[in-house]
Amino acid sequence: VYYNYALLIYNYALMKVEDTPSGWNFSDAESMINKGLAIKDLPVYKQLKGDIKFAMTNYAEAFDLYQEVNQSDMASSASFYSAAKAKELLGGEAKEVLALLDSCVNRLPKQVSEAEASYYLERAQLLSSMEEYRKAMTDYDSFYSVMGGQVNDVFYYLRGQVAREGKLFQKALDDFSEALELNPNEVIYHIELGATNIRVGRNEDAQQNFLNAIKINPEYSEAYRLLGVSQMQMKNKSEACKNFHKAKELNDTLADDLIKRYCE
Repeated sequence: VYYNYALLIYNYALMKVEDTPSGWNFSDAESMINKGLAIKDLPVYKQLKGDIKFAMTNYAEAFDLYQEVNQSDMASSASFYSAAKAKELLGGEAKEVLALLDSCVNRLPKQVSEAEASYYLERAQLLSSMEEYRKAMTDYDSFYSVMGGQVNDVFYYLRGQVAREGKLFQKALDDFSEALELNPNEVIYHIELGATNIRVGRNEDAQQNFLNAIKINPEYSEAYRLLGVSQMQMKNKSEACKNFHKAKELNDTLADDLIKRYCE
């Protein structure tokens, strides 16, 4: 009863209702679950207390509670994920967070639900920040598979970045193109596709990508700078220098070095 009462208060407090009535705050939920724990010390009660502590931004105590759950027979993907997030917010080392996320993913069932698929994304983003791009790609692909390919433009954009950094250039080109297919007015997708085209020597395609970006946002300084880079690669120095100067006019901090190197 105390557990269910604490859960009710906790869920209400999460809604952040203005003028919350007395007795319906996180501290009240914690008081109630403590009464339950005093009667029976169950892992499910500790998990809820950890969630309450997490909501109160007491990440150290939340982490300790989650780890107690992880050492019990109630250990699950969810409990390891909770511990990973608490450790991350405590400023833990990436390797420590990754170890917890590994335990989270390793406990996923054979039939992964769409909600559980988010654990792949979390680990992919962490692996990307650690420059483990090929491993991150595997997690992005796992998420894609669970979702049956029903993903949005942001997913293709993120996976495209990882693919490019992992030197999977065709995969990156495909993903940025998919992102544009879903959201053709997002300037950064044109920029990323163009930058990848430059990496593989497709400078004419890159030039068109940057022109498309400028068409959407004529004040986007990076588009002019990269347009100039693609034109310089095609030996069109005069047009390239015009665009480097335009980028500088729009306060692009990297344009000045290009002007000094190629245009003076």
